[in-house]
Amino acid sequence: MKKRVITIRTHTDNSFGVAALVFAVFSIIFYSFNGIILSILGIIFALKQWYLGVNRWVDWALILSVIGLIVGLATVLNTIY
Repeated sequence: MKKRVITIRTHTDNSFGVAALVFAVFSIIFYSFNGIILSILGIIFALKQWYLGVNRWVDWALILSVIGLIVGLATVLNTIY
């Protein structure tokens, strides 16, 4: 009788976290309408990495993406009004 071997797959890749952090930093640098789009992409990539495995990249990417989103929205709203 053969034994079944169950392997547990762990995700050690951090590419979504790095991409999220890059988008977050660029969202702060380009703080107008482009920054809003980049910060939303940063949040999406950070949540994807968070689903795969939480690490420090995800924490900082979420923090910086939210800051970039707030600054971008404030800039766009200030320009409109």
